[in-house]
Amino acid sequence: MPDRIRRRSLLYYWSIRYFLLLVTVFLVVAVSVLCFIQANALSSQKQRMSSLVRDIATAAAANGGNIPNNPSTNRWLDERVDQYGLDNRTIVIIFDLQGRIISQFPPVLPPETPPAPSMLQDVMRDKPHLFTAHSSQDDTVYQAAVFPMLDPSLTTGYALCLTQKADVLKGLLEFKALIALIFLFILLGWGVIYLMTRRLVKPIRQAADAADQIVAGYYNVQFSQDYKEEEIRELMKSFKEMADQLNRLEELRSQLLAGVTHELKTPITSISGLIQAVKGRVVTGEEADAFLEICLKESSRLQKMIEDLLDFNSFVDSTVTIAKEWCDLDKLIADIVERWRLGQGSSEIEIVVETPDRADGWRMQTDPNRVEQIMINLLNNARDAMASKGKVSVRLVPALGASYIQVHDTGSGIPVKEHTEIFEPFYRGDGKKMRVRGLGIGLTFSRMIAHSLGGDLILSGSIPGSTTFTFMLPFS
Repeated sequence: MPDRIRRRSLLYYWSIRYFLLLVTVFLVVAVSVLCFIQANALSSQKQRMSSLVRDIATAAAANGGNIPNNPSTNRWLDERVDQYGLDNRTIVIIFDLQGRIISQFPPVLPPETPPAPSMLQDVMRDKPHLFTAHSSQDDTVYQAAVFPMLDPSLTTGYALCLTQKADVLKGLLEFKALIALIFLFILLGWGVIYLMTRRLVKPIRQAADAADQIVAGYYNVQFSQDYKEEEIRELMKSFKEMADQLNRLEELRSQLLAGVTHELKTPITSISGLIQAVKGRVVTGEEADAFLEICLKESSRLQKMIEDLLDFNSFVDSTVTIAKEWCDLDKLIADIVERWRLGQGSSEIEIVVETPDRADGWRMQTDPNRVEQIMINLLNNARDAMASKGKVSVRLVPALGASYIQVHDTGSGIPVKEHTEIFEPFYRGDGKKMRVRGLGIGLTFSRMIAHSLGGDLILSGSIPGSTTFTFMLPFS
């Protein structure tokens, strides 16, 4: 089923979402702050209006329920309005008990002032109170405060103060430059987020492109190393190491195919030619028997290479079992070395086994067959390194909780540049390719077996004329 999900780039995904998140947070904070400021402004306005209308009602009651319209009264009202921090357009109206206007300030009310008759029902009450009134001409809303005039305890009239209701949002809308600055800040924030996301996406895009190259079979990829962020630098470094390792494995695979083809073709060609010579009576008698003997040896070598490949593949798939049993390691190593020596025929290679005494003996629990596989491979490598003659020394070295088996030869040695490569699968050194046939899995296979036994196999050192491998086995 085709993938119908619309895919978006990481840059688009995160930059848009960061922008929306930034706007959402800003709006939530702005609305919350505005609501808080609006509530405080209304509360403060109501308190100041109540105080102002109380002062006016007290002054009017003391003047017989009226406030004279003269300059001194106007100054006194202006001072009270300024004292309580109210709008200079505050309106004052004095009503009598019948709802008639006794006096008003200013003398001529603005046209948008709510008509007096519409407010009488809200004005004529016996207690100080607040209410809202609406203009008859526009949508202006007024905050109204009423205070009854008492003389001394009888209501003689009502003092009413009107001012436009506090509206913080409406006031802010007048500051267009501030609003533009806020939106500019939001856009600037989004721009910063976009650039940061773009910088983050760049190495990921680079890694994705490199992955596509690897899928296409091109492993020699290059990465920029100038990233300051530690995590991104580690990502690029790890990806580069992975690509290099894949490139190396591809080279080894090619070498393996070429090596296997060559190593299998050579004995098959030899066997075919020898058998044809015998069959065609080109050779007879003892010479024919010698040809058949060579065919048997080539067949055995061919079988051994196939068995090595199968064993290696089994170990890679973790299908090879380890069967541990109690044995004397010194006797086991001596028997293995002796059997190997007898199989070398008339070789001029000298072999020595050094087994020092151990206080608690050499008895341990391990798999003798797997130990023999490792030792035979190390001895064969030592023989191949010395060509026709030389000396191989096998030493048992006791240690706390373990035993070390060192195989030393006086051969040509391993070049320093190959020390870290010799345990790689299918790797064969330049010198060995010219002198010895094989698949390059002996040391790899031996180390895998050593790990399965709970030990290890390492190259202790190698120079021309001296090479030592150390095989460690733990005491179970």
